[in-house]
Amino acid sequence: MGCPLISSDMKECALHLWQSGWVRQDICTALCISQASLYRWAHILDEFSSVVWPHFLLQGCPRLIGLAAMTAIREMSSLQSSWYSGRNPPESGQFRGFRGMEF
Repeated sequence: MGCPLISSDMKECALHLWQSGWVRQDICTALCISQASLYRWAHILDEFSSVVWPHFLLQGCPRLIGLAAMTAIREMSSLQSSWYSGRNPPESGQFRGFRGMEF
């Protein structure tokens, strides 16, 4: 997402100039950036306290991730429905989840 060639220092500088009262158009002209980028960086800074977009751990096609999650849920529920009532909790290693991790 975005142009990786624009450093975080330049993004912070642009936002600092904007907060200091510079006109958006002047900032964009001087730094050769778009107003959309300036707004996006301000939003990212407000939300994540950094101008760098965070790397999320869950990546991939949402449909495939959803299908994998539903498959795991069906497998867990088919093993023993009493787990959910709290009467007989599963023993360690009884269910193997994604990539062989034991739950």
